Amino acid sequence: NIITKKNSGKSGFHLDASVNGGVFNKDGTVITEDLFLNYTHKSGLYANAELFNLGSKGFNTTEDTVTNPTAYKHPDTGDDFSKTDVIGKIGFKKNKIDMFASYKITEQKNNIDDGAFTDDDNYTTDMKRNLLTYGAAYKVNDKFSFQFSGGLTDNIRQLVDDSSKVNTTGATDKSYSEGTYKGKSSYNEFQFNFRTKGFEATAGGYYENEWMTSQTRYYSTSWGIYESKSDLDTLDINASTSGGFLHTDINGILIGEKFKPYSLALGARYVNHSLFGTALTYEINPSAKLSDNALLYFSYSTGFNAPSLYQLYSPNKNLTSNITRGNKTLKPEEARSFEFGFKQKAGNHLSWSANVFQTVISNAIDYVYLWNKNQIIDSLSFLDDRGDTYINLGTQTNKGVEFSVSSRLSEKWMIGGNFSLVYGKLEYDPSGIDTSHTKGNHVQVYTNGAFITKATESLGLVRRPNTANFNLTFLPVKKLALKLNVHFVGSRSDIFYDGTIGPYGALNTVGVSEYTLIDFSVGYQIIKGLSALIRVENISDAEYSEIKGYATRGRGFYGGLRYSF
Repeated sequence: NIITKKNSGKSGFHLDASVNGGVFNKDGTVITEDLFLNYTHKSGLYANAELFNLGSKGFNTTEDTVTNPTAYKHPDTGDDFSKTDVIGKIGFKKNKIDMFASYKITEQKNNIDDGAFTDDDNYTTDMKRNLLTYGAAYKVNDKFSFQFSGGLTDNIRQLVDDSSKVNTTGATDKSYSEGTYKGKSSYNEFQFNFRTKGFEATAGGYYENEWMTSQTRYYSTSWGIYESKSDLDTLDINASTSGGFLHTDINGILIGEKFKPYSLALGARYVNHSLFGTALTYEINPSAKLSDNALLYFSYSTGFNAPSLYQLYSPNKNLTSNITRGNKTLKPEEARSFEFGFKQKAGNHLSWSANVFQTVISNAIDYVYLWNKNQIIDSLSFLDDRGDTYINLGTQTNKGVEFSVSSRLSEKWMIGGNFSLVYGKLEYDPSGIDTSHTKGNHVQVYTNGAFITKATESLGLVRRPNTANFNLTFLPVKKLALKLNVHFVGSRSDIFYDGTIGPYGALNTVGVSEYTLIDFSVGYQIIKGLSALIRVENISDAEYSEIKGYATRGRGFYGGLRYSF
């Protein structure tokens, strides 16, 4: 659901322009420019145009390789990044009618690396995307309205990894690879809305189609001449989804005035997927207002996540077993979630909320290695390889507690904060493996290297830290705002490739330390329509990791101007 900037609704010509930039680390720089134009006619006809540009230079996104101090380091380590958006929109909004059409072009280029801890001097990506969105709404009266919306997008992503230098003499790794990845998606939805005292309903239907293809080439002269190519064009990889939905909000006032504090939201969605069939999801959400400023609520919902086209159709095949990487028998991941919470507002100066939640995902899709079923696991070698694929394997559970509070201490001082505690586990069971696809071969999970021979439980989830935030705002005068933000991320585990996990290697976990970031900003309205912002990020210049093996920004200084009329 892509939402662009909306016109002001006031007749005439309007402009919103901003420029922001800054420096960080030793050589990193970033600058963004945004120009938004709007013209609205008193008849209700309007037109918008926007140009957004972002550029970053001089920042090496890969951490230095500490495990191999003799490894060659490229002299030019900057991973430059650029992104440009061009957007146009026309529409008509008057009385009961609201209709629009919008077109967006995005082009993005950046230098990337070979992976964690591994820099690359000439690995680039180029992405282009076209996005068309449209919609129309008609309000019959205060109770009835209709709405239609849709969109079409296509994108192409090109990767080129040219030969990289491996030492100071100029020798290269003698390899070259390139890939072109294309995708298209369309979506159309019709919606009906009804609203009356104590009751609201939304119902509708939709149709979605997605398509993908790719062409890849790899060439190497390291050990003689070797070349491999792949082209998925002839496979016509696509999938479609259609369905209907209904959501209602029912208030107790329908029964009587004394039941007004009680509400019940009910929702359901029916889905028909061209490959895996039908699914029905639903939501139940009762709530009770304990007072005008206190709400107690509970929700239970189900959901699903369809396998990606790549997981379903990837044609890569093991020559010994004839097992493909894509698995057309995959089932969608199914989720069951509940949340229980409380919200309280004390006058106009204090509000807080607390909730607990849990999500259980069954039929979790995992990437696995397959090994010769006629060989015992401890004796497996490369010759026993029977391919790699995706299968439904196990159950994932996420649960946690969240709390937030905000307070306006006075006309000039405001504070707020929140924290989130999360926990998770993975459970694998060999009884859930589809042996018709794996042909009974040994299954090794790539994400941890474990062979699934019995029911197994893995505690903890990677990259799921406990977090906390604190913010303080001071308004010394009407046009000046000073803000302090503190962001804490707890210790957690991350993944890395471990070649010692046999026979091929797999992912292992490593601890990542906690960190705290302190940011400070000053905003000032110079004149009507013109404002300035200065901010300092990571004031203490803390060294930290979000994803192991990839660098993060150190202390940074940024500034910007914004003008609108």
